[in-house]
Amino acid sequence: CTVNDRAMLKEACRYAKKHNLKIIEISNYAINSLSPWHEVKCNVGIEEWLGYIKYSSVFCTNSFHGLCFAIIFKKSLFLFQRDRNDYRMPNLINKFGMNSCFIEVEDRKIPETNQAVNFDEVYKRLSVYRNKSIDFIKKILLTFKKKKTDNIVTNWHQLVRIDVPNNSFITH
Repeated sequence: CTVNDRAMLKEACRYAKKHNLKIIEISNYAINSLSPWHEVKCNVGIEEWLGYIKYSSVFCTNSFHGLCFAIIFKKSLFLFQRDRNDYRMPNLINKFGMNSCFIEVEDRKIPETNQAVNFDEVYKRLSVYRNKSIDFIKKILLTFKKKKTDNIVTNWHQLVRIDVPNNSFITH
């Protein structure tokens, strides 16, 4: 959990018990353990965090980055919206046709029937967005090359120096 979402946690425990699954919660809230089949992991490194996602049977999250890695690893998941101001996760699942895994902030209940995410379709849609992004970057780089702009890469996160007031930089 990126936020100590007790409603999500209780619903995950209910689902785990019903399906005879163990919960491994990755969070900073060691006090959360609600049952014998619920283990809380604190201070987990990135490799371990990714491993828990990759090798999970079902992944339950309220994290944008958790969602992204669930897509990469093609994991069955339940995505809990944190609040109504959270637009990134609903936007991403709408673009990829993953609405069946989304649990809105008012609902907080995992559905009794879980429709599996069609990751072949998700990856088709992802490929379209990836190609658009690559084309955009190529177009921008060609524009700068044609203008003979001074292209300087000073750090891995600084892409291109452009002529704007105060010598500003475009960064990632």
